[in-house]
Amino acid sequence: MSKGGIMKKLVYIFLFFFSLYSESFIKSIEFPKSLLYLAEKDGFLLPNFADYPLLNEPGSPLLPNVPIYILLPNKAINYDIKILESDYEVINLDKKIYPAQLPKPISEKKEIPFIPINEKIYNSDIYPREIFKKLPLAIKSNFKIAPLIFYPLQYLPKENKLKFYKRITLEIICETNESEEFFLTPSQYQTFLPDIEYLIYNKEDIKGFSPKIKSIQNEIDYLIITTDALIPYFN
Repeated sequence: MSKGGIMKKLVYIFLFFFSLYSESFIKSIEFPKSLLYLAEKDGFLLPNFADYPLLNEPGSPLLPNVPIYILLPNKAINYDIKILESDYEVINLDKKIYPAQLPKPISEKKEIPFIPINEKIYNSDIYPREIFKKLPLAIKSNFKIAPLIFYPLQYLPKENKLKFYKRITLEIICETNESEEFFLTPSQYQTFLPDIEYLIYNKEDIKGFSPKIKSIQNEIDYLIITTDALIPYFN
């Protein structure tokens, strides 16, 4: 390869890396204790947090899963999460946590056998070990979103206690690329904004993290396909 060709390739590589950079921001996730309540079921305790789903592998402690959606900068192409600090309370229990069971199909009339506790898990120090699960970056209506599943309750099986996280402070680190920024037309933005506001946790960041607003000449809000006979009804 000629010297000129090598230099050209190096310039392309440099430009590629120059367009990639990272930025971060900090968010605190609150879990109000007023939303936590313990119910009794078949001689066990069943922890509930608001109306969030209780999910887990059969035989393991049935605990609430809390999905949180964090809006990311629109140039983000990937993200990572670091826990900076947490505030928690340890709750003593008088019964073990109810073990998750197999789901019963609506059409199933027979009783499904009870699945006993998983002895390995119920003799461990803590479950689950992580307090959140990071899912791949998602795109909804050209907004970039970090989907996370939090476990605000950790079970301490050996001590028969619950560790309840009241607040978790996160650093969200985003890998960004200038060329990956999306845009919306003004009418698209107004149409999609209510759904995004309802979904995300960090509503205060919408203005800074939204796609670019770009007007398009002869913009069409929606298209109706119909027959000639019905055209007058849509005018």
